[in-house]
Amino acid sequence: MWIIHLWLGLLSCVIIFVVCLSGCLYAFKNQIIDFTNRDKVYITMTSTHVKNPDLIQAELLKENKELTSLLIPSDKGRSYVIGYRENQLDKSTYYNQYTGEILGQPVVGSSRFFEIVLDIHRNLMMGNVGRQILGAGVLMFCVLLISGLVLWLPKN
Repeated sequence: MWIIHLWLGLLSCVIIFVVCLSGCLYAFKNQIIDFTNRDKVYITMTSTHVKNPDLIQAELLKENKELTSLLIPSDKGRSYVIGYRENQLDKSTYYNQYTGEILGQPVVGSSRFFEIVLDIHRNLMMGNVGRQILGAGVLMFCVLLISGLVLWLPKN
């Protein structure tokens, strides 16, 4: 039992490490994206008057943009995220709700990075073969749990 536990642990540790590391990194996706876009996300509150969604929609319609979504954060020091359709293209941008200024679109490089991280987490960037490898690693880990319990239990 000890030999099985040792070798399965050595074989599965790399897979488990990669999956855990990529999962931890992906768990902080929103915080990392906010950090990379901090000049657009965090704003100073210039007044107590906040533009309501109807006014934002009317301003966008003047520029031939159709409002499709509006994310209103609970923190007053964060900008709105608006989604709109312009020339049959869907776009999103940060919006200062106090001044009515469009702050710019988010940096998309981090989005591509997190797509890769998620692909590593789900299938090691190998498609179905990666899923099979992850499945084998999970099965090895389950055997490790049982063999570890057997080795840990005191002998009578």
